[in-house]
Amino acid sequence: MIGNLAMTSWEIELLRIGAGIVVGLMVVGGVTRLVRRRPAVVTGVAPPPVVVVAAPAPVVAPPRPAVAGGWRIAAREVVNADSRADKLVQIDLEPLDGAAHWRAGASVEIATAQGSRTYAIASLPSEGHVRLWVPAEEDPSAAITPSTVRLVAEGGFRAPDGDAPLLMVGAGAGLAALRPNLLEARAHGRKCWLIYGEHNPVTDGALCDELIAWQDDGSLARLDLTFYAGADGRRVEDVFVGRTLEFKAWLGDAGGVLVSGTPDMAIAVDAALRRHLGDVWVDAAIASGRYRRDVI
Repeated sequence: MIGNLAMTSWEIELLRIGAGIVVGLMVVGGVTRLVRRRPAVVTGVAPPPVVVVAAPAPVVAPPRPAVAGGWRIAAREVVNADSRADKLVQIDLEPLDGAAHWRAGASVEIATAQGSRTYAIASLPSEGHVRLWVPAEEDPSAAITPSTVRLVAEGGFRAPDGDAPLLMVGAGAGLAALRPNLLEARAHGRKCWLIYGEHNPVTDGALCDELIAWQDDGSLARLDLTFYAGADGRRVEDVFVGRTLEFKAWLGDAGGVLVSGTPDMAIAVDAALRRHLGDVWVDAAIASGRYRRDVI
């Protein structure tokens, strides 16, 4: 079952791909869902996002107070080593001078030989570390020292206040900026619908495991996964096709939308929102801060 949709038909194909990993593809009412069972491993990944508040129109990011402090790498791994797409590196940072504090929307700035780079934080302080997901080709690990990392504890990419339902859309590394917002929403019982896209369900599904677990325990109300190199070749914007009434009912007049991913994806999702919700709804959501984008 995807979200609250009734199951009309389903198929499961299990693939055993070594190391005890079992992967299955479930087709539910035309929607492909990844089913994975494997030994517990650390997962993650994602590139450096630049915060952009709201959608299309020109926007100015709010002031971001930078907090200096010593940090060290606590863990590092490539989470999709077999991928034919971009390799993704997960880096966990720990503070050297005690607990650090930040909220969803925070980021870190890392000084490298190529200049300063900004990465969305994919975790919350309660998890005990700053988690980064970055593309392997720009892995900043070698540049990380106590003096090269700064925590930007406040950022503009946050879910709007209130308890109205949220729609979050992301792909690949874009999940980094969405995950803390999902965690905060789950902690307050706020209803979320997540649409998340990846490359291949077998080699690039590591970040999906946690999302599926949240849907299974009921803390993530609805989840749609797409794999553009999978059997159906769908991308996140394709989820909107034929479901206008569902999205209108979910968001109502006060729902919030968070979109995180590449510029091309953000443009495609914006077009889908306007097509299915209408320009009036989208423009009002932009004006009120209920529609925010993190373009990476």
